[in-house]
Amino acid sequence: MPFDALNIQECVRCGNCMELCPTFAEALSESMGPRGRVALLKEMAASGLSRTRPLDERIFSCMLCGACNGRCPAGISITEAVYAGRTRLREQPGARELSVPLIRHAFRHAAQAFRLVRAVRGITNWPLVRSIPALRALANLHIRPASSPLKDAGSVHRVQNARGRVAVFAGCTVGYLFPEYGHALIESLQALRYDVVVPKGEVCCGAPLLSLGFHDDAALLAEKNMRLFRDLRVEAVVSLCPTCVHFLRDEYRILLGEGMSGVMDENTFFDHHADRFRDRRSRGTAVYHAPCHTRHMLKSDGTARRLISAAGYDLQQCEPGCCGFGGAFSVLYEDMSNALREKRLAAFREADSIITSCPNCILQLQRRAETMTIRHSIEIIHESLTGAKS
Repeated sequence: MPFDALNIQECVRCGNCMELCPTFAEALSESMGPRGRVALLKEMAASGLSRTRPLDERIFSCMLCGACNGRCPAGISITEAVYAGRTRLREQPGARELSVPLIRHAFRHAAQAFRLVRAVRGITNWPLVRSIPALRALANLHIRPASSPLKDAGSVHRVQNARGRVAVFAGCTVGYLFPEYGHALIESLQALRYDVVVPKGEVCCGAPLLSLGFHDDAALLAEKNMRLFRDLRVEAVVSLCPTCVHFLRDEYRILLGEGMSGVMDENTFFDHHADRFRDRRSRGTAVYHAPCHTRHMLKSDGTARRLISAAGYDLQQCEPGCCGFGGAFSVLYEDMSNALREKRLAAFREADSIITSCPNCILQLQRRAETMTIRHSIEIIHESLTGAKS
């Protein structure tokens, strides 16, 4: 969305947006919070502020979590303003960066990129790799692509006397790293007598590319996904990644003029079917980590808690917070990402297990949660509907 279509000039600098911002809480710097970023974006819109490394750091370090949007009394979509600012900055020459072209290429060609990562996984500890900050940060994510990615399946899973037809949008993390979550989703939908379509040809939703300022690349991927899913004739599209759901539903509307019809997360879909849970035995205590986009964009964290409780868990109270992943943020701002993760894990120290609704949060938290069990909410739903252990 171009600057002239945004209402950033209406910011009155009240500061309501600062309270929930994870990067401001960590850096304690005005320019690393939403109010400071809006001030910089207003200057960019008014005078064409030149691109510099400090400006890049302020604008690209926003995690796009959406916490600030709901706090703004002027109704400014700060995340949309940041997207516009990043696109504007990408149009100007800047410092040479190795990590950004790598990430851009990876998500434009996700299938090839994940296959390559799987092939070269053994070299991540080589001194040369560790000496390059971007590659070291990528290696530290401990990405282990699955040998049989869900995205390669491209199939229709049929049941007898189907009540309907539902599609799965796998997303990159479930599609290539955690296909077992995707299979749990398929089996859960089948348990409710839905035919399940996993279309071949799905590409990255585009969120990583737009977050890096590559608007046209993101729009191209969005067009491919819209064409693919529009022809499936399904009543719903379910994804296990809240970022994908937000992007398909909301950002596609801005990129293309229309969002993907019927897209929702697993919590929203299965909330209408909790009465079908077969296994409701007491499962002990757990904490629910509400992903940022589940809380601030989808607003389905209450639904997730209700489902988990219905499945037999005694959920302990836990203050909400960010795990520090933020997509490319975890590579470009590794130190801050790690600090946010450690704070979040400290809040879970007394918990036996952690349940969340985002595969990216799991990817981030499991790197350091050696003694904790971290599970995706679809595993709980699957066990409750089928009686099988996920």
